[in-house]
Amino acid sequence: SMFALALAGFGITATNGHICLFHPQQRGDAVPTNLGPGNSLCYRRTPYCGGVETPDKAPAVNTFLAGTDAQVVFQQNLNHFWQENPGSLDVAISYDLDPSDSDSSWETLLELTDYAANEMVTQTNFSSTIRIPEKAADHAILRFRYVSHNTAEID
Repeated sequence: SMFALALAGFGITATNGHICLFHPQQRGDAVPTNLGPGNSLCYRRTPYCGGVETPDKAPAVNTFLAGTDAQVVFQQNLNHFWQENPGSLDVAISYDLDPSDSDSSWETLLELTDYAANEMVTQTNFSSTIRIPEKAADHAILRFRYVSHNTAEID
């Protein structure tokens, strides 16, 4: 069954970092690929996507086929690696259109460990394949999240 995914760029956690989506497109205008470090398009901490319209008010941004693989491309726009407690980047899906970040409705599809870059301004592009769950639905939310655990970087 086909189902549409209205995308959420970030969930609500205390230590989110900078991340931008190239594919699938994040809510709002498409993100240019020549972003500078710290670009505001990549820092939408508040739910969801920094206030860009929620799925019930906006059309689906992308459509995927349940039970198939999908390519995702995103950028860690700033690196907030913290040696004492390294963070992670993850991609998760929820079929609840108003989930909280700690909601058990999130199913993790991909998790990557943060790494020690040379500088905070390091930008890293990730291209990965995720498996869309075998569940028919009219709408879902994909969350792309960077949780740094770096207490010195909370704004």
